[in-house]
Amino acid sequence: MANYSPITIARFWSKVDVRPRDEDCWPWRAGTKNNGYGRMKAEGKMLTAPRVAWELFNGEPLGERHALHKCDNPLCCNPYHICAGDHDENMKQARERGRFKTTPMSGASNPRSKLSEADVARIRKMLSAGDTNTKIAKQFGVSHSLISRIKRGLSWVNEQGVNGECGNASGNTDQDIRRKGDDHRLKTRDK
Repeated sequence: MANYSPITIARFWSKVDVRPRDEDCWPWRAGTKNNGYGRMKAEGKMLTAPRVAWELFNGEPLGERHALHKCDNPLCCNPYHICAGDHDENMKQARERGRFKTTPMSGASNPRSKLSEADVARIRKMLSAGDTNTKIAKQFGVSHSLISRIKRGLSWVNEQGVNGECGNASGNTDQDIRRKGDDHRLKTRDK
């Protein structure tokens, strides 16, 4: 039996919009996790609302299992829409329903990005003109290591795999840079 106090049970159901039909979603009306699932503190632990709904309805703890939604609505607490499944089933369901981003959010599409594509074009011009990474970083409010990564073609790479129209600030590709580094190491070894 799932071990919830009568107070916790009453608190839980007071936060659910219970609808008259079993086929309707019963939305959670309180706090949510950043992934959209309802959550509440129950018996000293933070739990997802679907987990609590399933456990209350089925009278047993889920344990290591997950509360999976048949309706694909993270706010739904209708126990008829929730089933128990293991981690692999949960991940499979998430992939099938398109909840995973299949492409990384890079460049300006990343909401955490401090730079726009126009900024990066200006940075590349400044690098070509000989400005230092530190000076450019201060001007754009980013780290000098990010400027270095842009310079070396490791950040803000376009779809052709080339860092801007000229490869990088020196006009060389990463392969050219590696080759020059190898040549330099060979020359210093011969001395």
